[in-house]
Amino acid sequence: MMDNNSSLQPKRRCEYPSPNNEDPKLDNPANSGPPAVLMLMTGAMSSYLRAGGLRGSQQLINTCVLDAILAAIHICYIKHPIVKSLLESNCEFRLIMCYLNCENYNDAKLLWLRKLTRLPNSNQIDIAGSVKDHLPRFAQLVCAQVDYRQETPNDHAIYETTLSKFRAFGNVTALGKDESNPALILVDCDVGDDRNLVSPLVPCVEDDLNRTFELDFLLLGRERHMVMCFSICGIWFLYDDDPAKPAFQRFNYEKDLQDYTIYLGGYVNKSEEYYHGVPETGAGTMPFSSGSKQEESCSSGTVEDLLLTFNHLQCASPPSRSGSPTDDVQMSSD
Repeated sequence: MMDNNSSLQPKRRCEYPSPNNEDPKLDNPANSGPPAVLMLMTGAMSSYLRAGGLRGSQQLINTCVLDAILAAIHICYIKHPIVKSLLESNCEFRLIMCYLNCENYNDAKLLWLRKLTRLPNSNQIDIAGSVKDHLPRFAQLVCAQVDYRQETPNDHAIYETTLSKFRAFGNVTALGKDESNPALILVDCDVGDDRNLVSPLVPCVEDDLNRTFELDFLLLGRERHMVMCFSICGIWFLYDDDPAKPAFQRFNYEKDLQDYTIYLGGYVNKSEEYYHGVPETGAGTMPFSSGSKQEESCSSGTVEDLLLTFNHLQCASPPSRSGSPTDDVQMSSD
């Protein structure tokens, strides 16, 4: 369940064992890109990151925000080598991705929460909160950030060349190994009283260095429930942790987006990924086109196979109803 007024209490640093660098499970799925995401979707339609969870005998409830964030970065990790390289540079994020790859969702959720909150000793652990509650989890990957209301810092060129192109959308956080070349840019659209003043997110942004950042995923809220949509080869899908629904469904970006409130957008540095930093012309924002890098990275056969396989799976697999009766999807809006 979403709680826009909550704030998870900070917890002191607690070390967690790092994975063995030789563990083959870290490379599962072995392939990356759209085929690997398709394998994930077709193999886990009814089981991927369902609502709830367990900590011993304790039941996690209201996990929709947590689940949406984990699903977003996991799918982004599988799709994009530049994001995978970034996340694996940090031992905890690397271990979280390993848990998700191995379908060990409980441990992935618990490890994520360890640095955010002190989990109580009670029969139920309520994880209800807002997207903002979880953004501090990215602190070790942040290379630059600027708030919507903040004056543009001048201590590094990235603020003017890159982050300034995103300022109209909300609070901006750049994730990367090097502040001069971010891999992933997160845009927090929840700017309080100024929400109605921010500009709508655009599909594609170019900075002053002619690098292209493409919108890869969105965290969406409706009736105090959080879901996530993401793009594969220009085709949008919806992830929902509701156990009464398939984990993945087709999503009509132009039509269905109107039914939700956007809380977070993720932009991936596609210039670095596909063009290795080779400059292109133009600056500022630009719409999707048939020649976008995302579409160029996917053959027409890949797109057709994706749709055929996904449509067949939806027809053949009824929704699972194995979730906990205390999942956040049961909660009514206030």
